Amino acid sequence: MKLLLKGAIKPEARFTKSERERYGSYDNYKARFIAACEALGAAMAREHHTIMVGVPDWQDLKQGTTVASYAILGASKATEMADPDDTTHVIVFYIPQDDEPADNTLEADSIRELDNLPHIDIEPRYLGRGRWRSAMIPDVAEADAVILLAGGELTASIGYAAYSLDKPVVAVTWLDGAAADISDHLLFNDLTRNQARLKIGHDELRSLKAEWFPVEDVSTIQDDKAREAAKSKANENRQNAENVICIATRLVNAAKLADRRALRTVWMTVAYMIACVFLWVWIFLERPLMSRDAAFFALLFVASILGTGLRTLVLFQKQKIINITALAMLIDITIALVLAFGLSLIYLIGGISFTGKVVVLTAETASVDVDAENLNTFASIATTMSVLGLAAGYLKPLSQLQEYLEKVIGNNDGNK
Repeated sequence: MKLLLKGAIKPEARFTKSERERYGSYDNYKARFIAACEALGAAMAREHHTIMVGVPDWQDLKQGTTVASYAILGASKATEMADPDDTTHVIVFYIPQDDEPADNTLEADSIRELDNLPHIDIEPRYLGRGRWRSAMIPDVAEADAVILLAGGELTASIGYAAYSLDKPVVAVTWLDGAAADISDHLLFNDLTRNQARLKIGHDELRSLKAEWFPVEDVSTIQDDKAREAAKSKANENRQNAENVICIATRLVNAAKLADRRALRTVWMTVAYMIACVFLWVWIFLERPLMSRDAAFFALLFVASILGTGLRTLVLFQKQKIINITALAMLIDITIALVLAFGLSLIYLIGGISFTGKVVVLTAETASVDVDAENLNTFASIATTMSVLGLAAGYLKPLSQLQEYLEKVIGNNDGNK
């Protein structure tokens, strides 16, 4: 599974007074950000997901304010500890088209240095030139899910673009930024509404808002209690990261299930529409064991079913439905039956208005000429009224009748 991790923190010069009061210092805030990035990168590596990161400007990588380098470091460390053999993780890295500036530091803050890390294989992809706010949107379409951490305008644009494309988006909010804003406005409410359906536990949901602790080297800590406290915080970071990845995985699986249900809806609708077309032709040509009047009503009924099926396909195309149930099909057939009956009444009323008597399509004599004339009349009227039935079944206002029938059936079920 391809997971796009996007986020950044502001430079120290833009760190506000209120942020200093909450996090203590910029160094403490950055250490927590690094811990979150490494934990998420490690969790993705342990689950063998493809990590997608990127920087719109080389300076972001050099300043160490983006998730990219820290997530890759976390993936490398986790793999070295768990599987030090030949496991290699592909990192899709979106980079500017401009040449990378010379690296004069000892930190892993260049593509070459990151690519040389153990178990890491960087696959570079190029962005458009310039620091455009939409520069990384193409990778949203390729990713299976998007994970947001802190961030500013660019992170917000990626998050909203993914949400608009119906991509699963997970926001890690404790470090504030755009991730917290998007979560408060959209994502967290969606998750809580669908928590039971997605089988997301309360602990997993709390991990999205959980605190991240700076990583400490336990080998240098002499005090036993302090060492255990550091281990506990590291384990908490790991558990929170694994919960975040678990939520992303469940969102992706739910989206795939919805796609399969949508495909089933299309195939079921197309199948019964094809069957209705053959049924209409068969009744029109053969009229098995029925009079022309009965065949006329049957043709209207089948045409109305075709119309409701066409409306279902249009609603699916507009993404207003993704699944069709037996109850929905029963309601559509009921609507078609009522439509056929109504059109038959219109035909009878029209006949009485113009001729003063009920128009009967079945011949009352054995005359060949009369029967041929009635057959032509039947064919003309049946095809014309079937077109009306097809159109009437498709009309949007009939959805009101469908909603009414659903309410009636729902009330009856509740009273049982």
